[in-house]
Amino acid sequence: MPELPEVEMYRRYFDESALRQKITDISILHPKVLVGQENELKETLIGDSFLGSSRWGKTLFLQTNKNRTMIMHFGMTGNLDYYHVSIETPKYARVVFNFENGFCLAYISKRMFGRLGLISNIDQYISEKSLGKDAMEISMDQFTQAIAKKNKNIKAALLDQSVTAGVGNWIADEILYQAGVYPTSPTKNLNR
Repeated sequence: MPELPEVEMYRRYFDESALRQKITDISILHPKVLVGQENELKETLIGDSFLGSSRWGKTLFLQTNKNRTMIMHFGMTGNLDYYHVSIETPKYARVVFNFENGFCLAYISKRMFGRLGLISNIDQYISEKSLGKDAMEISMDQFTQAIAKKNKNIKAALLDQSVTAGVGNWIADEILYQAGVYPTSPTKNLNR
């Protein structure tokens, strides 16, 4: 599953390729990945461009000119591919953005666990999804307080996105290995 490092790489890739490109068309190849209506996405974004990007945990946020933000969550098998229109659409592309410069951006989700849609407010989205502090931004005090509220094993607590947004299975394993903490250790038995 794409975790915080992969999503940060996707954000940088997006900035280097698709940022400020005028959108001329959007192909919805599999509407299952959409959050919201297909026509809303097209009406909002065609003729517009993305002005900036940000990331919170495993979610990518793309700002538009129209005070709307598009979210991309990559599920277990998500990815982005920027390619010229003369090249075949990537396998498992679910949504394709065509740009005025003759290039396209494909939102790829092989198993279709990813989601893409429009929101009005990033902070409200984070609150509604009960996302904790971003794993790259959380302080030791914030982390300690968040873990203290959980009555479960430490690995499950680390995977809980309300504790730290962005930590997935392999990062949790690496954190615990480097800290010398057994994954099934109860959080209540751990000290600072």
